[in-house]
Amino acid sequence: MRASGYIRPFLLFLLFCTHLAALAQLPAAPKTATTPVTAAKQQVQQKESLFKKLTQKIGQAKKVAAKVKLPAAEAHNQKRVLQVYGWHPYWISDAHFNYDYNLLTTLSYYACDMKLNPAGETEYILNGWDSPATTEMIDLARADGCRIELTLRCQDQETLRNVLNDPEEQKSCISMLLNMITMEQKGDGITVAFESIPSGNEVQLTKFLLAFSDSLAAKGKTLSLSLPARDASNSYQLSQLAPHLDQFIIAGYNFNGKNSGQPGPVAPLESSYHWDQNTIKRSVAAYVDAGVPRTKMILALPYHGAVWQVDSSGKGRPKYKYRDNPRYNRVMDHAEKHPQNIQYDTVSHSNYYYFQEKGKTYVCFYDNGRSLKEKYEWVGKEGLAGAGIWALGYDNGRPELWNSLGNKVNVLKMDSALSKPTALSDSTEINKAPGSAGAAAATAGAAGTSSTAAGAAGEAAAKDSTAAAPTVLDEMKGVAENPRVLTTLVLTLAVFCVIGLLCSLGYESVREKLLITGFPVYFLAQGVLALLFLSLYSIISFLRDDPSLADIVDPARFLVWLTWITVFLSMLINILSYKLFLDQVRRGRLP
Repeated sequence: MRASGYIRPFLLFLLFCTHLAALAQLPAAPKTATTPVTAAKQQVQQKESLFKKLTQKIGQAKKVAAKVKLPAAEAHNQKRVLQVYGWHPYWISDAHFNYDYNLLTTLSYYACDMKLNPAGETEYILNGWDSPATTEMIDLARADGCRIELTLRCQDQETLRNVLNDPEEQKSCISMLLNMITMEQKGDGITVAFESIPSGNEVQLTKFLLAFSDSLAAKGKTLSLSLPARDASNSYQLSQLAPHLDQFIIAGYNFNGKNSGQPGPVAPLESSYHWDQNTIKRSVAAYVDAGVPRTKMILALPYHGAVWQVDSSGKGRPKYKYRDNPRYNRVMDHAEKHPQNIQYDTVSHSNYYYFQEKGKTYVCFYDNGRSLKEKYEWVGKEGLAGAGIWALGYDNGRPELWNSLGNKVNVLKMDSALSKPTALSDSTEINKAPGSAGAAAATAGAAGTSSTAAGAAGEAAAKDSTAAAPTVLDEMKGVAENPRVLTTLVLTLAVFCVIGLLCSLGYESVREKLLITGFPVYFLAQGVLALLFLSLYSIISFLRDDPSLADIVDPARFLVWLTWITVFLSMLINILSYKLFLDQVRRGRLP
């Protein structure tokens, strides 16, 4: 064989290798793609190397936990020691008789409204805070060791601008609220829930909150700040507020709802690419980066769903129209009429189902006991201070959410100043004597870093060594569900195929022989395979939101397997093509 005869087999072999190179490298390229399997293996090796160092700390944590007599269980089923913060809306009437106060650390009355009256004066509307019914609820909560807070709400920018820019208005506001939790009712603190902070008032807001915190602390009261899921306008100077405020209540809900363009989970722990990428994990990470300590962070979770109308009558993708946010009890009463339609999304850890009503199609997303358990678990693993409930009473008449909370969380009771723990929800009294095992366990739990009474001083250190590495199927799914990876993969394979073909066709003998040796069959097969893949992928992606498709096949799972079957067939065609080329060379039919 002449020297030039070696070039052509080499070029086709290069083409085959480039397929492998593309598949090996692409998953790691986009930042949004799942971590490659090789990286996962390295992480496992690193975690194993830390295991010996962590064993002693874990053992100490278990010994302290045993002294508090918390139940032993497998890691994922283990109870978390967390604070639980619950909002009681003033428009909920008799639901407080059904609250399990033993499973609440703090009950916050929602809300005292601050707004300007027609005369331009700031007024404070109590909304029943001073009523006998509220006194009755507070007495029930106190009997089970709950703290009591009052939420100050303001939804009007003009009112906020007036208060924040007038020192006398600020003093009056602070004085009014102090009176409400010392005279009107006996409260332990205030939660500030301001919406739509006027632009340019960030500094004034910080000064007001710091002054408010100092005034409350002088009376032995606490100040908490309610934060949106995402502080898009950077209204809060959190690094300055964090050392002085007692707690930060993060809204871990309404990621999809009235202001979203399409349906999606109300409180997604994580999110697939076809939903908005704002998630609970990203929200918490952003606030941690902004300076909020995890040990002061409460993640509020929803006791409500979200419903959208789905219009598939026109051409193109379906159109969506937000309808409402029904309470949990109403969602479940309705969902139980359509049990065959209920699906669980394991990425966001949310439930959803399609239903028909008056000839129209709707989709409803909501959380239930199963999904909330996953989020309580995550809150504990992340070392947050606790979880919150928006809102108490939205599950009235249905005990399953209380059961899920009690099965997953040992609720940490705190003193009125949030300075030290007093008991756990199983009525275990915590020994407050200095140096006692119970005090050590409770203190660790109070810091929000514990999954047992010993706290995650052991677990937070241990979680990295016990976290499960992603499986190969997880990696494949991550690649197949990421459009950037798929686009890059298809384009890279196409480019290398064209380069290899053009290099081979640069030789006249190859051009002559190629057309009579059966190679056209393989090139045609590659082309047909590519067209089939792109067609099916486009059709399924286009129709993935159609409820009728979900009854036939799971779109996400179908796309995963379609992608990897196509890759396998493409590789097989290349191998057969290269084998044929070598056979032709050995037989002397190619120079």
